[in-house]
Amino acid sequence: HPQGGASVDNYFGADYRGTWGAYPWLPSKIIIAQDMQNGVFLLDATAAFGNRASLQNQTAEDETIVFYPNPASDILNVSIMSTSSGTLSLINMLGGIVLEKHYNGVIKDEIDLKHIQSGSYLVVVKSNNGVFNKKIVIYK
Repeated sequence: HPQGGASVDNYFGADYRGTWGAYPWLPSKIIIAQDMQNGVFLLDATAAFGNRASLQNQTAEDETIVFYPNPASDILNVSIMSTSSGTLSLINMLGGIVLEKHYNGVIKDEIDLKHIQSGSYLVVVKSNNGVFNKKIVIYK
């Protein structure tokens, strides 16, 4: 809403700034918001509610996979609670493996993304419990 009120004369002034549209009902729990000055934003509010994970997927009774933030810029936090060994791969949209990490059991890691270009990627976790895929966006 406008911070200081608005009239027809000041649509683009400081008094007319703020979020004017939001869609909070996506299954991913991501909120789409827009304003007149800056455009569209994708917001992940889970950190505000005490759960920093932007994605949590229960692939089996003994494996939980969490990635955050999404979109990411320099760091991707990964938490995999597993009783099996597996591989985490970051794959570009052309199918090329950009990064690969092997794990055995529980992993809690920060993956350095500074050398990876902006764009859409797939995080693929393969383990004895199955395969999990999640699209992430990296922006610089």
